[in-house]
Amino acid sequence: GAARGDACFLWHRGRSWSYADLGALTDGAAAAFVRLGLRRGDRVALLMPNAPEAIFTWLALAKIGAVTAPIHPQLTATEIAAALACLEPEALILDASLAERVPHPPPGTRLIGPELTQVLSSRDPLAGVDPPGPDDAADILMTSGTTGRPKGVVQSHRTYVLTGEAFTRWLGLTPDD
Repeated sequence: GAARGDACFLWHRGRSWSYADLGALTDGAAAAFVRLGLRRGDRVALLMPNAPEAIFTWLALAKIGAVTAPIHPQLTATEIAAALACLEPEALILDASLAERVPHPPPGTRLIGPELTQVLSSRDPLAGVDPPGPDDAADILMTSGTTGRPKGVVQSHRTYVLTGEAFTRWLGLTPDD
């Protein structure tokens, strides 16, 4: 983000965040997640609407090496419960607007909900955390289950970097896009 600085990273409904904003926001959130006890390799399910906060949360968790498992917010409560049973996450980050879909998190799963606003407001420096390596797990994506029960598919950090680089070339994107 430092090379792009004030350039726009994300624009959403009249608000924008620069690359510098993104770096400060995700470093602060990552530091807050560490204070909440999340660590490298922890599985963290995300049940959040498609919004900037989901992107910032995902990137902050990636910085500390946590393995995120996004759950589609339009799934039914039964489907969400099945995904959580399969994933066995250490934590579930749950947006308040979706709380009724998870009346009881699985035993042993820490619920992070109301404090997410504070987490994303933190601007503390991120220190003492080794960044994940290219082949470390970044995500567990649940399959649709069209040929059986849904399963988790692990994606590495390398996969995301290579996909981003490939899409840039395929779409002919430039720094001005």
